[in-house]
Amino acid sequence: MCVRASLYHFPTVVDCTGIAAVMSEALPLLRDIPWDEAADHVAPQYIVQGSYAGDMQFDYDTAFRKQAVILIPRDRTTADRIAVMGLLASQSLRIGDLITHTPDPNQADLFYAQLRDPNASVMGVAFKW
Repeated sequence: MCVRASLYHFPTVVDCTGIAAVMSEALPLLRDIPWDEAADHVAPQYIVQGSYAGDMQFDYDTAFRKQAVILIPRDRTTADRIAVMGLLASQSLRIGDLITHTPDPNQADLFYAQLRDPNASVMGVAFKW
């Protein structure tokens, strides 16, 4: 979890970790909707994009207060990829803070192993091609 992210409340949180316990940490990152304006706001989305082996649990009260929409897409589409590339190109979606390591590709085995280790300090990897 990115420490700086806890300072913000986002309209969308995408969980692609595959670690069910992350949901309880990430759901509070969604923006709050004022009670008196709930009908006038677009509900924040929590998108579960990872693959999970078992049940997922979350705090109902947190989701309720944020009026969260929890979306579990079955797959991604070409339109999704084009939209994400557009967001990256316009810098509306910034991922620089998520990349903690930029190793050479010959270190891929090492970093993939660390990404699977829940105790490792590696959060995001972008290989230097």
